[in-house]
Amino acid sequence: MESGGGGSGATAVATVSGGRITYIYLTNEGSGYTSAPTVTISGGNGSGAEATAILTEIALVNPDLTTEQTASKESFLKLIQEERSRELAFENLRKGDLVRWGIFLTTMQSAGDEMVTSGTNFMAHSRYFTNVTQGDEVWPIPARDIGLNTALVQNTGW
Repeated sequence: MESGGGGSGATAVATVSGGRITYIYLTNEGSGYTSAPTVTISGGNGSGAEATAILTEIALVNPDLTTEQTASKESFLKLIQEERSRELAFENLRKGDLVRWGIFLTTMQSAGDEMVTSGTNFMAHSRYFTNVTQGDEVWPIPARDIGLNTALVQNTGW
């Protein structure tokens, strides 16, 4: 619930951990706010905490972003992934991003499949993309370390 600010319709979901609000996810930005409203947080077993919202106009952050690109965590992550693919194209840093996001195997295999079906001159190189396995996502644990610590289990694929 909110008061002040002149607008209406904003909603959010709060994440509570250890009896404290740790994160607030805006589910509907509402409209018509001309100043920061006071937000009352209710539900659960709390006592109705209050917070003051900070208004940020998306256009001030980046005028090139569309509402669709910032509508959800998933669409914004997709935007970041696409931007980083262009940003890091020739810096040999892309693999780390793909592994961190859990999309290394599918992205590599998709790129290889596209090379094969497009019939381009890159077809000979497609094997580097389609011949990836789960072992390519992580380095092996060195045999010396496993020998010294028998509780270690080798990474999948190695």
